[in-house]
Amino acid sequence: MEAYLTNFKEALTEVWQTTRIAPNSGKLWVDILLLLVVAAVNYVILPSTVNGYLYVDLMTPWLVTCFVLSPLNKSIVLALIAAWIAETHSVAPAGLYFCIYWIIGVGVHVSRSTLSWRHMTPWSLTFLASGLWIFFFETFVQSINSPPMLLNLRYLYQQVSEVICTVLLGLILSERFRRLGMFEDAY
Repeated sequence: MEAYLTNFKEALTEVWQTTRIAPNSGKLWVDILLLLVVAAVNYVILPSTVNGYLYVDLMTPWLVTCFVLSPLNKSIVLALIAAWIAETHSVAPAGLYFCIYWIIGVGVHVSRSTLSWRHMTPWSLTFLASGLWIFFFETFVQSINSPPMLLNLRYLYQQVSEVICTVLLGLILSERFRRLGMFEDAY
């Protein structure tokens, strides 16, 4: 019985180490599954929980962390899936999130080898830039396609709270990678 428990514990430890719950788990199918879980929390659980008092974007910090840690082909697949999910929950014109995530992904991949990801500054600036890019791109598209009455203080509050939550959640997510040094083997 003791040998059985030891073998079971070793097998559980091996499974836990190979499928870590992180944006870069090492396996594409696990990353897709985790992205779907993040999307479900972002679009189903959070809106019913906070009732419109706080606007949180979980997808952007998750994707930006994927862009930093994963190879380009893997992160683009995740970005396309995330864009399809965001497009289904958006009233914006078709293709908005495909453009947004593509530009963020390419920008991060072009600049990631020149930045030192051991420090907090590149992480925070990357999350802030991606949050602001989404804010300005959505505002630009909304100002063209909708009446000016929709761009009021509530809309501004929604967008600013999303940017702040993107930066804060991204920094919480990236702190784990900075401490463990997981970004060194990412590319």
